[in-house]
Amino acid sequence: MKINLALLFITLLSIGIFTYLFHGTTPAVNEVPVNTTEKYETLEKVDDFELVDTSGNTHKLSDFKGKIIILNFWASWCTPCAIEFPQLLELSQSMKDKIVFIPISVDTKAELITRFLTQLKRRTSQETELSNVYYMWDPEKKISQDIFYTVKYPETYIIAPDFTLREKIVGASVDFSSDEFKAHIMNYWQETN
Repeated sequence: MKINLALLFITLLSIGIFTYLFHGTTPAVNEVPVNTTEKYETLEKVDDFELVDTSGNTHKLSDFKGKIIILNFWASWCTPCAIEFPQLLELSQSMKDKIVFIPISVDTKAELITRFLTQLKRRTSQETELSNVYYMWDPEKKISQDIFYTVKYPETYIIAPDFTLREKIVGASVDFSSDEFKAHIMNYWQETN
């Protein structure tokens, strides 16, 4: 028994020394080419469905037809979601007359959404209550998984004013507040108006 404990101690000590000596070295990381934006070539109309906001009110997606709809599936525990959320709010604020931003949380508790938005506002000074932003809640994942088959968060869908699905963006790989992205989605506005 004493021999086993001694071997375990020596092994742990060796690992500790090795970790200490080589702690400063960082392994090389090669980027993996991943296309995180999928553009839909076949422009299919989006099926209408109901959404429930964080106050318990029911909306239909078709209530927002005529605007560029940005559906964003997110969760309060999702770090990439926290990175892109201020960008989406900034985009919404700068294009109020053309965009409707619908963040759909998959959190299991409504208070997690409230806490996330409170911390976001405190951390970034970004206005979270905008007239064209509708906070929805999908705790049973009836929309995220059953309709959009979402498995990773964040996942964002761009729906043109004519109610056709145009893009799916997975992860926080797009700067939604950039002039390039604004010009990009303006094309959808110009094509359909």
